[in-house]
Amino acid sequence: MNATISGRNLATLTAVAAPIAALSLSLTTIIPQELTRNHGVSLAEAGLAFMLIRLADIVIDPLLGDLMDRTHARMRRYQIWIVSGCLPLAGGVWMCFFPPATVSMIYLVSALALAYLGYSILALAHLALCAAQTDDYAERGRVFGWWQRYTTAGILLTMLIPKLLDGYLGLGLVQWMGVTILGLLALCVAATVLLAKTRPAKASGAKGGLRAYLALFALPATRRIIVAELLLGLNVGISAVAGIMFATSVKGFTLGDFGTQIVVYFLVGTVTATVWGRIAQRFQKHRALIFGALGAAVSQVLFLFVPPGNLPMLMIPAVVGGFFYGATYMLPRAMIADAADEERLARGADRTALLYALLIGVFKLGHALSVGIGLLALAAFSYVPALAERNTPAALTGLTFVYIGLPVLCALGSMLAMIGYPLTARRHREIRTALAQHDSFRG
Repeated sequence: MNATISGRNLATLTAVAAPIAALSLSLTTIIPQELTRNHGVSLAEAGLAFMLIRLADIVIDPLLGDLMDRTHARMRRYQIWIVSGCLPLAGGVWMCFFPPATVSMIYLVSALALAYLGYSILALAHLALCAAQTDDYAERGRVFGWWQRYTTAGILLTMLIPKLLDGYLGLGLVQWMGVTILGLLALCVAATVLLAKTRPAKASGAKGGLRAYLALFALPATRRIIVAELLLGLNVGISAVAGIMFATSVKGFTLGDFGTQIVVYFLVGTVTATVWGRIAQRFQKHRALIFGALGAAVSQVLFLFVPPGNLPMLMIPAVVGGFFYGATYMLPRAMIADAADEERLARGADRTALLYALLIGVFKLGHALSVGIGLLALAAFSYVPALAERNTPAALTGLTFVYIGLPVLCALGSMLAMIGYPLTARRHREIRTALAQHDSFRG
């Protein structure tokens, strides 16, 4: 189906991206800070727990992707999986955002395991559903532009609503974040599953297993996307882990100032999300990603030049970073849909869900490593969150390096991975022509 998808259908089709993104960012930024400050969890324990769960996801995700690809309910294959992921995700959200006064390691690992299992199911099924709606190179950019709009909007709502309702009904900021995520989950899943008009998924015709998963690395385009995604996951994850600490300890901003910056960042990201679909259509996706990764690095460096306590100047890197966020988060997901076509031509089987399992698994690896690397590096620099700006100069310098230096290196690395990318728009047209001939012959 190469016809243009209506805006109304895109609005319902891509809605599930909102709660998925809201949960992902909140778990990485808010929960570690909350647990280490107020619930008796040490930095090392938090880093270890997050790393263990995200590494375990790397094993679980391909199993889920393989099961999705082999599910025989073609008409509603991915919708069934989206609904099935809601229960573990809701349970994990409740445990993470409504924890007891003292959190044990067992409790923390159990809560994260539930939350990330539900996240994996929803994210894999929803991405595969979005990718299955068109075979057109440019139209996929438009689909994932809408997906990115919901991604940033979900994060923005999860930052704004709790701030407005903080203290209402006896619930604090963190608790209202949990309530907001659960509300978005219910509304958006209902919109996508019940209202979106979708075409049937392709029959897989594939055998699963570890060999099929490892075979995905055979194609050069897929390998390059995976390398870029890993580095971009590290970029975002390390920035998220150290962001509040850098803003309050090094630059002298309040938590409210930091929240304002985050709101501006994601507001810009929401408004400009669909722009990247047009940029990718004009210049091709891999070139747009090179531009986006370079912009992400520049936006991070800009934080160095923000005077302490100067809120208007803090908005400059927020605006720049918010614009480029859409490219670095959306484009790899649009590109993996093209790689699924190349994989189907090479192997004769639809491996869309398994490819997204690979992509999300690598993104989770980046986040797992980023939380572990970030927190353990801060511990190595002797940075103590409770001391804030009263940390030693060496500890504050280490914090600056973790927040700015490491993400910049990762962003530049992802940019280099896209230079010489082989799956261009022209190559994709050749693949689609060959697939059409193959499908016609089989039919």
